[in-house]
Amino acid sequence: MHSVRIKSTLAPPIKDAIISLLRLYQDVFALEPSKMLGVAPDVIQYRLNVNPSPKPVIQKRRHWGLERSAVDVRKLLEAGFIRECHYLEWVSNVVLAKKSNGTWSVCVDFTDLNRACPKDSYLLPKIDK
Repeated sequence: MHSVRIKSTLAPPIKDAIISLLRLYQDVFALEPSKMLGVAPDVIQYRLNVNPSPKPVIQKRRHWGLERSAVDVRKLLEAGFIRECHYLEWVSNVVLAKKSNGTWSVCVDFTDLNRACPKDSYLLPKIDK
């Protein structure tokens, strides 16, 4: 069974209604692409529109300083946030950026990949709207 997070600041009646709805229709939700039977892979997979003319860029490995190396890479691997790279085209570095509150934010440097992708007239919608 998988867990789902529901915002704790919701009013109790709304929270209870969401929980009951999710339980009632739990057979409808697919948590893995392999569970989406009958759906063509080209519908659920997203591919980047990369211009084939630029040569793929493999960024040089960046070394983290002592302060940045304190971030536990093992935790990031276990959480599935980062994974080992098994291909050699368009390799991008994981970058740690310090936030204003002193914590670290993990980012990926897609600068070179962005240069090779043509601008999209139909951008993805903002997820929070």
